Amino acid sequence: MAGTLTAPIRQSGMDADGLLLDITLAEQMAAEQLTERFDIYDSGMISYAGDVAGSMSDTLRFLFANLGWHLSMDATVNETTDVSPSNVVDDYADVAVARRALALSFSQFAQIVDGGRILVDPMRLATSLVGSFRRGRMGQLITTGQGFATTGVDGTAYNDVDDLFTIMDLAAAAGATADMPIAMMMRNVGQWNRIRDSLRSEVGPLGYRDDIQGAFDFRPAGFTAQLLSSIYIFTTQRIAAAAGAYTGFAWLPGSIRYATGSPAAVLANAILRSAGVPMVVSWKEVPNQATNELYGNAYDGSAIVEENGWLFKGLV
Repeated sequence: MAGTLTAPIRQSGMDADGLLLDITLAEQMAAEQLTERFDIYDSGMISYAGDVAGSMSDTLRFLFANLGWHLSMDATVNETTDVSPSNVVDDYADVAVARRALALSFSQFAQIVDGGRILVDPMRLATSLVGSFRRGRMGQLITTGQGFATTGVDGTAYNDVDDLFTIMDLAAAAGATADMPIAMMMRNVGQWNRIRDSLRSEVGPLGYRDDIQGAFDFRPAGFTAQLLSSIYIFTTQRIAAAAGAYTGFAWLPGSIRYATGSPAAVLANAILRSAGVPMVVSWKEVPNQATNELYGNAYDGSAIVEENGWLFKGLV
């Protein structure tokens, strides 16, 4: 039977929720409830911008200029034709770093009774904050990707395999090379399953491709399929419906970047500094209330730095 342990976690609350006393637990450690565990940052599809630690700023700036292949060196009328200098268009994009935080608290008596066996294990709770950080930044990444200015697929119909070809055409028009991956983030139940249904009815050469056959295998949230050689599809339940449609997105490498603020130099009563995660978990005792508190603080941010991405909508 589900319940809520109101902060701070107390022995009396654990007793009322049936966690202690009269019932023998099947497992001697409270298991985390089943939930989506997907962090696209592990895929390499989101480019790392850098760390602001020691930079005297909370923002990393990227400069762009239409040099190289953006400018054409054209033929002159003759060998002595005067050539005027060409203008160079420059632009920039920023990736800002900000704080994200989560706190947990529990009474000392709850910790005494629990004995660190079931729920109130300080180190276990501290470690769990790493997963909480990953969930939080994944939500931020979805919000960032939904900020692309161009709609590739408008969401007036259910998604199907034709939408994948639309995204491929947009990527080609943007200058994507043959070996450049096209990443797509979509709702797994509501967008991906519609595309999969569409693939079931494909006949001819497309229906016989090995990657199409593999698309029918069960995949949890996360990397779901690589289709048509270049398209890497990631799915999640965390894309909510709005205005009758799910809004996923597709992008080329480098379009979305993230930055971190490494807390290595932070002076804190830290009990955990997780490798690869810009977070510090601190411990605080509140003796007048006989409680202990854990505070997780992390510093990161993501942003669109190039508009080589498109909204990928699908009818709910």
